[in-house]
Amino acid sequence: MADKHITEINKTLAQFVADADNGQCAQLTDQNNELIYRIGTDRFLVPPARKTTNGSDFTYLDAEFDDLYAQGNMKCGEYFYHYGDADTYDRWEADKKSTVIGGVEFIAMTEDTQDVLEFNSANGDMDIIFNTVVANTLVLAGDTGRIGIGTASPAAELEMTKAAANQSFFMTCYSDTLGDRNYIQMRKSDSDVLGTLVHTHNNSYLFELVLQGVKSDDSAFATGAKMIVQAVGDAGANYVGAKILFTTGTNATAQATRFSIGDAGQITAGEPDTADAVPLLRVWGGTAGGSCDSPADTLVTFEDSGDLKVQLLGPATAIQTINFGDVNDVDIGHIAYSHGTDLMYFGANNTEIMTLSATVLNIAGTVQCDTLQIDTAFVGTPPTVEGYFHMTVLVCGVATAVHVPCEVPA
Repeated sequence: MADKHITEINKTLAQFVADADNGQCAQLTDQNNELIYRIGTDRFLVPPARKTTNGSDFTYLDAEFDDLYAQGNMKCGEYFYHYGDADTYDRWEADKKSTVIGGVEFIAMTEDTQDVLEFNSANGDMDIIFNTVVANTLVLAGDTGRIGIGTASPAAELEMTKAAANQSFFMTCYSDTLGDRNYIQMRKSDSDVLGTLVHTHNNSYLFELVLQGVKSDDSAFATGAKMIVQAVGDAGANYVGAKILFTTGTNATAQATRFSIGDAGQITAGEPDTADAVPLLRVWGGTAGGSCDSPADTLVTFEDSGDLKVQLLGPATAIQTINFGDVNDVDIGHIAYSHGTDLMYFGANNTEIMTLSATVLNIAGTVQCDTLQIDTAFVGTPPTVEGYFHMTVLVCGVATAVHVPCEVPA
């Protein structure tokens, strides 16, 4: 069938019928012997069943052209149907336009106090897919309500997938206001009912970040590390107590907590999850056994199941010092080691009291010649008398042999 051009349909049905009844329409016949009425430059196609000019029979008009061209404005009533498919149409209503396909309203646009653009208003199982040069740029899965970026079948509420290296997620804030910042907020209510607030309970998980790699047999993902935020105690009137746990595992062992920050600010390194309020810092290498509760004023505890070492490292010329002070004194006491002289220093009340080398112990007083030096190298030939400890004491530069009886416990 040849194309039919309609510049503008500007007559009502009643006007068209009246013109046809009055013989003011030019009558044409197309190749299918269907009647075409022309009013000026306007053309109307009427099926054979409507070839009468009796106005009462003109109940509708059927535009059955191969192509329909409107060089001006085209006006219609409420529905614009797909020919032969009664449940597929566009619909125009007052301040609303919708598209229905197969009886399902895919898109609805409404102008109101709150303007609305709605997809799938009947809540059917409909996937909404946005594609660019990359397939599945954005997917809303109809059966699960999940969102996929780069994937058509998201496995979580939000899944971002990209087949390329060095992919990043950016949140950028441009502002000269100090309080403006990138802000991510995650909230959890202890209720299964959406929108219902129920107070946070003890041990409730507020957040969990899981970082995964792929297993050695290439069969599945496996967890490498986690960060967990977990409630401590039930919520208070204004605040929720919580701790932060960091877990890791080797390629042969399961995940375990390696570092935690408690609700009171206490820090634990190495130990599986602890709820201890003290010490403020616990460094754990293993369980010591027995009672090892920390006193209430303990700040730091080191614990291990075997030999325990605490190490300070510095360059060969450095002096490493542990200082003790109070509100009135910066150096009320100290323990120090000089790498240059290989001496240990012990001080109290801002005064060097004792030094220790590999062979000599010096104890110094505050008055002249009040110095005691004990040397493990005995002056002369040490006596071979059993039950005595023999040493040399140097007092004001004068060496004296001292024999100290050893008391043997009964």
